[in-house]
Amino acid sequence: MTYSIPTRSCAIIMAIASFSIVIGCAPGGGGGGGGNANDNGAGNVNNNNNDNGGGGGGEPVENDRVAFGADTGFVGPVTVAVGVVDWNGDGFPDVVTVGANTAGDDAGDVFVSLNDGAGAFGGATAVVEDAGLTGGSEVITADLDGAGRLEAIVRDGGSDSRDGGVLIVSAAGDGSGDALLLPGSTDRPFAVAAGDVTGDGDADVLVVIGEDADRLLIYAGNGDLTFAAPTSLDLPAAVGGIALADFDGDGALDLCMSLVASDSQTGLNQAGVMLGDGDGGFGDALILDAGLTPLDVAAADMNGDGLLDLVVGHALDSAYVFPGNGDGTFDDPVRADGASSTAFDIADIDGDGNLDLIGKAVGAILPRILYGDGEGAFPEFQELGFSATTAIADFRVADLNGDGLVDFVGVGTFVDTSGGGADVFEIVVKLRQSAGE
Repeated sequence: MTYSIPTRSCAIIMAIASFSIVIGCAPGGGGGGGGNANDNGAGNVNNNNNDNGGGGGGEPVENDRVAFGADTGFVGPVTVAVGVVDWNGDGFPDVVTVGANTAGDDAGDVFVSLNDGAGAFGGATAVVEDAGLTGGSEVITADLDGAGRLEAIVRDGGSDSRDGGVLIVSAAGDGSGDALLLPGSTDRPFAVAAGDVTGDGDADVLVVIGEDADRLLIYAGNGDLTFAAPTSLDLPAAVGGIALADFDGDGALDLCMSLVASDSQTGLNQAGVMLGDGDGGFGDALILDAGLTPLDVAAADMNGDGLLDLVVGHALDSAYVFPGNGDGTFDDPVRADGASSTAFDIADIDGDGNLDLIGKAVGAILPRILYGDGEGAFPEFQELGFSATTAIADFRVADLNGDGLVDFVGVGTFVDTSGGGADVFEIVVKLRQSAGE
């Protein structure tokens, strides 16, 4: 099925931008203020007990630092997940979406919208159909075959009444897609990440599965879009999100995670870091108190000290940033108010050399940008607006038109305000304007 081109184009200037350091896996997020370092060693608990947030936070002040041009929307499948890959190899990012379980015949199908190089996109065309998924919860990207182009990794979280799964999607060269459903991934996959955790130079895929979301499957990549049978690892509690980063500087990727409640477990309201051994194994978890309802995690150097920090997004309108010490331990967190996760990305939005946080809270309609000051705090924010009433379900950031500026693409429900029309589900693009435009 193909969804055709722009249904509307509106001339209203908005302020927004961003580029994700990570999409669901590997580095993204971080930064923070002072405080005492955690005890060294695996399995120790951070005793900060910051139930109401870390130090150095405070309400940010609104400041619309950057401007975007007209937002352009086009109809796509009913979806809550979007990713960005160069599907046709022309050097420009294309948009990948997947039909949600409510999308009827499109449920679980993967769609691509091609970029014309100027940040305008063609219709959403199905490139993978009937490949084993019945919905779609998340799209991340990684170079799984070492060819220098990103593949899409699609996660369908499933439900009590239907299986989920993790699908590896790659361009076939003729515009269509090849797909591999990872065996064993259909048992309620809650989170996914990708990176070389086995130290052989090939990217691996990690999937959190199970009714209690407390078991990790590691699919060792062969470098050719095939994978060995997964190994299994027990996790300390139910996991909401995972990411990979080298927090202790030993060259091996470590696993960070948010820890949440499930039917059979007590909600920990914590995050965990398990140091990797570079051979596919991980040590005991260092547990960090991370505030109420942590949902997702990422890693980046938010305070400019050259060390990776841990950022934890929450459902309750904030994120925690744990400054890394470079040895796998972390200082007390700083709370970034106003940006949290059902979705978040990290990027230098305004081009000042400091990483910023773009987040969307559970129940919130629109994302907002929290501008980093380069020292781990976020004193200013900017609301993201659109020319039609909308609820953004997911978003990604990238330079969509090759001008070196960070642009935005999101998916959501847009309300027709022109006179009684039905709501439409759209993919929306906003290109950042340079000074003077």
